[in-house]
Amino acid sequence: MESNLRFQMRKLRKALGDGKDGNRYISTIAGRGYCFVAPLSRSSTSESIVPHVRHEVDEADDAEGVQEPASPETNLLLPLANIIGRDHELAELPEWLKRSRLVTLAGPGGIGKTRLAVELGWHVLRHFPGGVWLVDLAPLRDWDAVANATAAALRVSVTKADVVVETIVVALGKVRRLLIFDNCEHLIEPVAALIKALLERAPHLSVLATGQQNLHVPSEAVYSLGPLEVPPAGASEVGGFAAAELFAARARDADQFVRAEWRQRCRHRRDLPAARRSAACPRVGRRPTAHARRRGAAKGAEQPAGHA
Repeated sequence: MESNLRFQMRKLRKALGDGKDGNRYISTIAGRGYCFVAPLSRSSTSESIVPHVRHEVDEADDAEGVQEPASPETNLLLPLANIIGRDHELAELPEWLKRSRLVTLAGPGGIGKTRLAVELGWHVLRHFPGGVWLVDLAPLRDWDAVANATAAALRVSVTKADVVVETIVVALGKVRRLLIFDNCEHLIEPVAALIKALLERAPHLSVLATGQQNLHVPSEAVYSLGPLEVPPAGASEVGGFAAAELFAARARDADQFVRAEWRQRCRHRRDLPAARRSAACPRVGRRPTAHARRRGAAKGAEQPAGHA
């Protein structure tokens, strides 16, 4: 049955012209199956094929008004909290992406490059009809895996290992897209080579890279990301400083987690026999009770002579 399905999908792709001139209609999703990925639009042809459906759609549009076009696709995760202290960068970086097709967000580890890149991706998504796609390089160690990870992020099926770049270029097509290569520092050379090849062959592609150093690719614009603003030494008021605000937000999150964990442990503690309660919820610095001292003394008296 599976081989028959693959055969039918090949026939369907051929009939649709899948892959010609950069047009993509059906994508293979590893472990899941097939996905129709081409954009949908209305045309006079569709009206002649299914006039009753077209009529119902027109009536709905008349009643509710014309709907806004669908937002471009993306694989970016939705942020769970607001970004803190990066308003200036989020105002500047979209202009950088307009002026340069390759922008590298450079800074030391842990400074917040990934968080800023994701937030920026959501900010500029509407300007890239082909979508914004994140390629996470952090778990990769093999140079050859960079191109495969890029193809996977774009939901492109690759049948031959030696034509991965060509397949990606065809998939990029003639529509504006933004690729975000995150955590480039340990794979500088293969990432730089891939980005250079894609930018040369896909004129509608833009790239945002993050790493601890620049890629040394021609026409690269390097945006140096600095740390969050901290209050001066000895300041009595720390409100309004981004680093202090971030610390306070994380402390609140941690406090809520600790409180929830403590409540769970204490509920569990009430269900334990008395002899096990101290192990479940120990009290630091607690002095032994008189009963515990008597038990310890009795236990020492039972030790055989000469036992260390």
